[in-house]
Amino acid sequence: MQQPSAVFNSFLGVLDIKSGAEIILLFGVLNKVAGVYGLLSAFTGGTIGQLSFYIYSTASLAVLVWGIRAVSAESSSKVLKLCHLYVVDHIIQTVYTLGFARHYWYEIPHDGRRVANSEAQQDLIRLAVSRGEVSDKMPDNIGEIARGLWEKEQGFAMMVLFASWLIKIYFILVLYSYASHLLSNTYHTLPLSSSSSNPNRQSAKDQYASTAPAVPTNPAYEGSLDARETGKRLAALKETEEEVAHAEADFQWDSDEEATETSRMNGGSGSKGKGKAVEVQ
Repeated sequence: MQQPSAVFNSFLGVLDIKSGAEIILLFGVLNKVAGVYGLLSAFTGGTIGQLSFYIYSTASLAVLVWGIRAVSAESSSKVLKLCHLYVVDHIIQTVYTLGFARHYWYEIPHDGRRVANSEAQQDLIRLAVSRGEVSDKMPDNIGEIARGLWEKEQGFAMMVLFASWLIKIYFILVLYSYASHLLSNTYHTLPLSSSSSNPNRQSAKDQYASTAPAVPTNPAYEGSLDARETGKRLAALKETEEEVAHAEADFQWDSDEEATETSRMNGGSGSKGKGKAVEVQ
């Protein structure tokens, strides 16, 4: 499989790209959670299209939760699968959005009249009218007012939908960029990425300590030595070794002198013994 190329190295130019991926998925989770509450439309007379969308949102919520764990664990293969699923989700939501736009732009009359989407909603309207909470009479020019408002609002509504669609495209590119950096092992070289975000990655100080020659340290001391402290301890060790070598040389010299003196004394004692033996004879 061809590795996707990274388009971005950060999120919005100010955040770590991993943090950006997590924010994107958390935003998606909030959006999907709203779909769970939308399931109540099944009891209030919602349309089949609305109900199917809310069911899909609830089912896809588990995928986003799984994706957050994959992003946090920096698993390149899982993050790449998440990117593909995110694209599929964007396509499905685009289809639903187009269906919503078609219904809202061309099927709703926008004439100011109350619209009941179900018999239950119609019963609520009748109850409110009977209690005097709302009036069943409409102004004569209500249609003209409603159409004027719609003429002003439809352009803004279209811009909001299109901007939301483009933002989702940006989110897709960020996720793919993060996956690409993980696959190429370049994520931790990015300017805004933190080496501490990967618990398996050693810092430069720890890498030096792991490759430095062993030096005697206090067993109660915990933590790695920095370069200056390691140099001091190596110098102290070298001085200690030199002192030990000098002490051994002095000890050897003293031992040699003592052996020479002992042999000399033993030689003198032997000569005297021989002289006495001659006199006795």
